[in-house]
Amino acid sequence: MQEFIAQIINGLSLGSIYVLLATGFNLLLLVALIIHFSYPQVVV
Repeated sequence: MQEFIAQIINGLSLGSIYVLLATGFNLLLLVALIIHFSYPQVVV
């Protein structure tokens, strides 16, 4: 049971890091208000 709780905490922390990265990237594109062609994944 203790390992299960540790895995839940690890998953939540990793998920929150992914959310912060995605939010930062989204804000970067919204502030610029243009499509950056240096990010080909965004254009496609």
